[in-house]
Amino acid sequence: MSAPALFLPQPGDDGRTLFAPADCARSVWSLDLVHGAAMAALLARGVEGAVRPELRVARLTIDLMRPAPMQPLEARTTVVREGRRIQVVQSGLFTTRGDETVELARATALALRPSDLRAGEPLDINAARPPDPESLPRRPANMAGGAEAYHSTVEWRPVGEWGASPRPMLWIRNPAQIVPGEPLSPLARAVATADSLSPLANWEPSRRREGAVSFINADITLYLHRESADEWLCVVATSRQGDVGFVVCEGALYDRRGPLGRIALASLAQTAQPLGLAPPPGEGGR
Repeated sequence: MSAPALFLPQPGDDGRTLFAPADCARSVWSLDLVHGAAMAALLARGVEGAVRPELRVARLTIDLMRPAPMQPLEARTTVVREGRRIQVVQSGLFTTRGDETVELARATALALRPSDLRAGEPLDINAARPPDPESLPRRPANMAGGAEAYHSTVEWRPVGEWGASPRPMLWIRNPAQIVPGEPLSPLARAVATADSLSPLANWEPSRRREGAVSFINADITLYLHRESADEWLCVVATSRQGDVGFVVCEGALYDRRGPLGRIALASLAQTAQPLGLAPPPGEGGR
């Protein structure tokens, strides 16, 4: 059985290609919206289509400006800066509301040319080697009530009890395709996985109580110093600061070879709660 596709291409007006979100792209906040990780993956696809093959994306910033409805989206990509060793590319997702075209999200990518010049020995002040994901129990994160959404396609393996560690770690394997016949690229998989830093860093068991504050991220910034080795990626939450209605979270991204990149994002505090997830085995109080 092939992996599900997040988006289904369909013809639009004037020869444009639109991307209709599939059920497995639905958000945990509302089944009528597209998950931010799925939007980030589609934006990464647009970026990669414009970046020159001899360059490598070193930074990808996603601004999630508006909720994306479960309706066809248009992707537009522009090269902002073209240089011999550097390229800046922007990709946006748009939808139509009546007679108006609205931009929902935007990616800005900085691509650099690799070379044989040595960069020196690595310095990692937040070293935290996660255990191998195959050594950890699988913890399903299916939607309560059996609804299909983005979380239905993702395999989650937290390191220890969720919310109980001073440095939370979560292994994720996402086998989804971005469109039918096109698996997630290393860049698309990395930025979609980076989106999980917000719930990982902001999780506290008390926030499941009625009236508790929850957090939703408004952006994702990902720095990568190399491509991932396989489908397994681990997010390590390293910092969370803020007390004025939003927090800034930082984290590290790993694969089974070691450090892969860094993540930063800003999460807004709100009283709305995400749709309930079915609790994993052994964590009935979650």
